[in-house]
Amino acid sequence: MRFNDPYFMTRKLLPPALFKCSLILCLFSVQEHARAEDGKLTFDKSIIESAILVNLNSIKVENGSSVNSSANRRLSSQYSPIDANSSNLIQNEILSSVGPTAVSPTFVGSLTSILDSMPPGTLADGLDHTIDYLSANKISFGLNDDSLFKAIKSAYAAYLQSVINSGQDITTAIKEAPARSLSNLIPERILLWDQTAPKWAKLLSRALVEAINESAYGGDKDALIGVASHSTISNVLKLISESTTPASGFYPGIEPIDSDRATSNLTMKFDGSLQKFKSFDPAKSRILEFAAKGLADGIFLSTPLTKANVPNYSKQLGENSIAAAIEFLSALNGDNSQFAFEVSKSISSGLSLGSVYATTTQPGYIVDNLPAIAAEEMAKAVSSEAIRQSLVLGNGYSLSRLAESTAFGSSMGAQLASVNDKAWDYEENWESFSRQRLAQASSTGSSQGSLDASIGYTATQADVDAGRATAVDEFVMFIENDPDVADTIFKTNRQEVLGVANGSASGSLLGNTAFAIYYPTLLQPIINYSSQGTNKGGILAKNLSKVDKPKGVTEQFEIEIARALAHGASMGAVFQVVGLLKDSTPDKRTYDFDTIAAVESVTYGSTFGAITGGIQAGEDSVIIKQAIKQGANEGSLAGAALGVGVSETVADTLALKSQASIISAVRNANEKAARDANSNMAVKAVQASSNDILQLMKLYNITPRFTNPSGIFSDPNRQTQDNKLFKDRFPVASPI
Repeated sequence: MRFNDPYFMTRKLLPPALFKCSLILCLFSVQEHARAEDGKLTFDKSIIESAILVNLNSIKVENGSSVNSSANRRLSSQYSPIDANSSNLIQNEILSSVGPTAVSPTFVGSLTSILDSMPPGTLADGLDHTIDYLSANKISFGLNDDSLFKAIKSAYAAYLQSVINSGQDITTAIKEAPARSLSNLIPERILLWDQTAPKWAKLLSRALVEAINESAYGGDKDALIGVASHSTISNVLKLISESTTPASGFYPGIEPIDSDRATSNLTMKFDGSLQKFKSFDPAKSRILEFAAKGLADGIFLSTPLTKANVPNYSKQLGENSIAAAIEFLSALNGDNSQFAFEVSKSISSGLSLGSVYATTTQPGYIVDNLPAIAAEEMAKAVSSEAIRQSLVLGNGYSLSRLAESTAFGSSMGAQLASVNDKAWDYEENWESFSRQRLAQASSTGSSQGSLDASIGYTATQADVDAGRATAVDEFVMFIENDPDVADTIFKTNRQEVLGVANGSASGSLLGNTAFAIYYPTLLQPIINYSSQGTNKGGILAKNLSKVDKPKGVTEQFEIEIARALAHGASMGAVFQVVGLLKDSTPDKRTYDFDTIAAVESVTYGSTFGAITGGIQAGEDSVIIKQAIKQGANEGSLAGAALGVGVSETVADTLALKSQASIISAVRNANEKAARDANSNMAVKAVQASSNDILQLMKLYNITPRFTNPSGIFSDPNRQTQDNKLFKDRFPVASPI
């Protein structure tokens, strides 16, 4: 604080009422300082500082989060901001969720008056200086964390009101806001406070969304929240990319990682104890997970939720957040696809955690099934936009990996939301909402969203403006149905779409299975419902009908999709069970109980989901059953092999001791699920005469002796059911 500042001296010498009058008089002279000598627009910063000083008591929150006792110490060049307890501290922050914070009306009024008097081109600069001055003096003003949050939200509110008053473009103003706040706190100021970057990324994003939602803007606020989401994620990534100072939970620098993932990178926190298991430290992208959760908290915790607005909020948050990440990383030099997969996972997790948790906070929300709706809609939004944006940009990112990453993040976030209230003192099987239903919902959303997007999408005005479409609502095709046309990075072919199905199923089962092990609950139902969701959701993806059948192919594309989904689901579930459960050793036992239980669950769920979905889509349930069986066989064996540490190059050919038991488990579960699925579906009664039936039996050589529930064969020695529909094995890829 400057003790020779005339406004500070005035504040000390005059009674509050007289000082406020002097502040109002000062506003009349602001325009005299509106232009500097060089003619550029400027403003009197001291007026803003005085408004803060006058309203200091109104923004203070008693008994709020306190400043760390070590916050005033001087920092040396040897200081390391990363301590042993930072991980637990950061994890605790992601679990915290509170309702909206009230602004200070007097501070909002004072600051709005000042901003209204400033030249229009300087409003963002005024917001910038307000947040800078508040954060620079957090300690000297005696502001705890809650007080600073309240002050920043009030500053956002005044900024938005002034933009509305002046008739400026509010979309442009909101795009500016995150850039003016994030860099004022991260990384330098949080170092002084000895606090974490993820925490303040979450608080700043939440404050902006709350301010937008509570503003007097009469237009589409949901669209503005989408703009805020896009700008927030973009600016967090910009901060990571351009900063050089590390802080707790903040690791600057973005560098390409080789696609073979074999080379460590210290800047990217990419390493591993074994070469084939190198991966990103979650701490690298955690700031984005927190920023995403703050965005979700900002709207889902501050608005009455309904079946109508939950899908819309999910769409705005999910699509804009993930699009911002893909756009930013695609624009950097080099191939940043590997980090894009990690970032997509983190953003998906944060958004799902925030949205699903908020929908469990009231009994009425649970009665309306809002948690499952939020889980499905958010998963659909992030998975579809990650694929769509990558194809629109033509960045060449692996679509199957994007599908896997978003599905994994969405499933983990939704599951964490269900145990959030007892995450630190978890009791086995405790849940605020059915974890089985959440597993099913997030899996459904991920498979539908990614599959639909890989085939095409409905154009908006932005697509028309960019020349990607000629009219709004026109269907823009990504799939190239003509096999004679060469594939490009802006198009997809059948194999890429199958890869998306496989990746999405794998990601969902990887996430849901792992979380059921980390936070123990009945494992088999989680696997069952997750695989039901991913298979039924995938089969019912509406854009599958736009994929043409090639010459010489008898089955519909949905049958190939069913096999790809079953393969991915089986591989993901079995991989996690074998890799995470110490007693699971399918390479040493002829009948490994944990492995077989997982195989039975994932096969049953895949078969049941695919057949019930297939019947709705008009597909032959017998053919679907065969496709699922082949996919589950291949995926289960590959997942078990990968789980014991075998390379993906030989995972689909390794002979495990439990192989015969696995194949038997797939067959039995496949049969049972097919019977259950068909018996659960309403079948129209067929009124036919006995003569018609006899004629059909003669025509197809049918006898009651050889009739069975799954198919009708004229030759009892014929094993058509066990023949594989597809000659080639489905390609195996290790989970990221």
